[in-house]
Amino acid sequence: MLTKNLAPKFLIPISLLIVFTSLVLSIFFVRHETRVVRAERKNYADSLARNLAYNAEYGVITRNSEILNTLITGVMKEKDVISIEITDNKGFLLTTMGQKKEPFYESKSDITTVKMESREGALADIDIDSAFRMETPDKGSQEVIGKVVLRTSLVEMQNKINQIKRRIVEVTLIVIIIAIAITFFLVNKITSPLKDLVLATKKISNGDLGHKVYINTSDEIGELAVSFNKMTEDLSRTLVSKDYVDNIIKSMLDTLIVADPDGTIRTINQATTDLLGYTEGELRGKQVSMLFAKSIFKANDSRVWAKELVQKTNILNVETAYLSKDGREIPIILSGSVMKSEMGLIQGFVFVALDITERKRSEELIRQSEERFRNLVETAPDVIYSLAVTNGNIISLNPAFERTTGFKREEWLGRPFHELIHQDDLPLAMKMFDLIKSGKPQVTFELRVQSKSGEYMIGEFTSAPQFENGQIIAEFGIVRDITERKKMEKERENLTKQLLQSEKMAAVGQLAGGVAHEINNPLGVILGFAQSLLRRIKEDDPLLMPLQSIERESKRCKNLVQDLLTFSRIGKTEKESCDINEVVKSALTLVEAQTKVRSVELIRDFGANIPKLLISRNQIQQVIVNLCNNGIDSMTNNGTLTIKTIGKKIDGRDFVELHIKDTGSGIPKEIQTKIFEPFFTTKEVGKGTGLGLSLVYEIIQKHQGKIELESDVGKGSLFRVILPAEQFSISQG
Repeated sequence: MLTKNLAPKFLIPISLLIVFTSLVLSIFFVRHETRVVRAERKNYADSLARNLAYNAEYGVITRNSEILNTLITGVMKEKDVISIEITDNKGFLLTTMGQKKEPFYESKSDITTVKMESREGALADIDIDSAFRMETPDKGSQEVIGKVVLRTSLVEMQNKINQIKRRIVEVTLIVIIIAIAITFFLVNKITSPLKDLVLATKKISNGDLGHKVYINTSDEIGELAVSFNKMTEDLSRTLVSKDYVDNIIKSMLDTLIVADPDGTIRTINQATTDLLGYTEGELRGKQVSMLFAKSIFKANDSRVWAKELVQKTNILNVETAYLSKDGREIPIILSGSVMKSEMGLIQGFVFVALDITERKRSEELIRQSEERFRNLVETAPDVIYSLAVTNGNIISLNPAFERTTGFKREEWLGRPFHELIHQDDLPLAMKMFDLIKSGKPQVTFELRVQSKSGEYMIGEFTSAPQFENGQIIAEFGIVRDITERKKMEKERENLTKQLLQSEKMAAVGQLAGGVAHEINNPLGVILGFAQSLLRRIKEDDPLLMPLQSIERESKRCKNLVQDLLTFSRIGKTEKESCDINEVVKSALTLVEAQTKVRSVELIRDFGANIPKLLISRNQIQQVIVNLCNNGIDSMTNNGTLTIKTIGKKIDGRDFVELHIKDTGSGIPKEIQTKIFEPFFTTKEVGKGTGLGLSLVYEIIQKHQGKIELESDVGKGSLFRVILPAEQFSISQG
């Protein structure tokens, strides 16, 4: 495994070299420091021994043990001194102190004196102080009179040496680790791009031609990566082009045969083997002429017709026949061309053939149909068609097809009928086709059919099976264009709904106006007396609360009466030019407090450059407040209420759209058509009058606008109010 990677080949030798060098250096430093420490110890011990020998001269000469012991005692206090012996020149022990303890270093120093002419006189003249200072009045030759043996302990020296060794080993290990880490980093930095190149090579060899190598260096490896990516792109383009061509050949519905210049089959596609019943191995290397039931040119010899094909360069739409493996003749339309290289050399021949078996059968059916029903079919205003039950391909079409769709019949004969049908109607079309195939006598249904312009017409289909020798061979049907009829029916339905809604609103409005007038006068009396009494009674009066309730409910009834008057078009309105954004801002001040109480987030999204409206400011504000209150009531805490204004053009006219969207519970589909009806409400009794949205609807109608609703249960609701921007006359109540 290691030999397959480049990094270990660099890392292992360099690491070994680092370790070896570090070990050699550590051994050198250990030996050097050991020699230094031992030399220091030797010099230290020898220096003590020499000094003692120098100072012990008088004590040895006089054999004064007290002097010698005093000197020895002083030296024994020095560091690491463990024993001292002083002997005379004959080896007689004069004094000793301490004991030998291994390990130790023994230092010896001779005790010398100056030989005098008259020793006795000299000794008599020497005092103790001058003896210690080694001051002699006369000079003479040196004479050894004794010896000092001083022993120092080597334990501390050994500990120091061991400590030095440990430190050197620790430093060596740290240096080795740091050096190997740096080496690993550098080696990895050098070899990482190479690993990327190796990985890219493996991915490309596995077919991932889109893989890129990203190496941002300016050295040779970076240049290699750039060249590698360019090579990959070139290879990708080449292989993609080859795969693209192979996919085209495999996906072709027509047969394809490629032959060498001598007529030997080189390549065939799947459609050829499926049609003729051969395998690719059975045909490759055989003469192409064996596949044709009739000679394409005058002679059957492939060399002859190849020569003629070269002379003609190509053949187009030649009607001939294949000869299948089981001997059947299959009618085809054949086209062929000569394949040449860039140098103009002939490389082979390419043949493409279309199986026209179904077309031939369709042509026969068309001929028979024309003989039987020519006049009926040719003059019929509706489209008359027939489909093959085997595959749903179109067998016949009458001229009405061209008038209705704009297509030529020849464009669609032999093609699948479902390609003309709107995608959303395909399930129904397939279901009806299966019913016909099962023998159902007659079915009627509606489908959207595409025209040449790209638009869809609505066709009313009446289809039945067509039999031959007791077998269902085709679907025969008539298609009537009912597009205009459907449009008229839809318009009639919309007009009917609008008429019913208008009549309903007018009736309710008339009733509401009458009721409002009847209630308004007595309600004013009740409210007036209640307010008069409230001003006169004290706050601790027991009648205060009942009177306040009368005043509150009277005001509520008064507001209801005002809504009824507005609804019945009795209330008066004034028109003025308004900026819709300013109107919305003013209205939102009335609902902002409620949003804070209910923890509802209020989002304002005002459009720019919106044209002004000629509207009743108060009524549009009432619309905004009613829709916002409904949205707030539909949400639990932490909902979102969004108010958005948009200016847009519709059919060349300027319009202003007001969107009020909530994230509440939504409105069920089954009641969405009822919400604008008077007195319809889903709120609890006493919490809603059912007039809010009907008032909104009536106000928008009076402003020649419209209101739309989009809502899903659990996803909230969006009310879209659309008002025209140009000036118009607002209805006066």
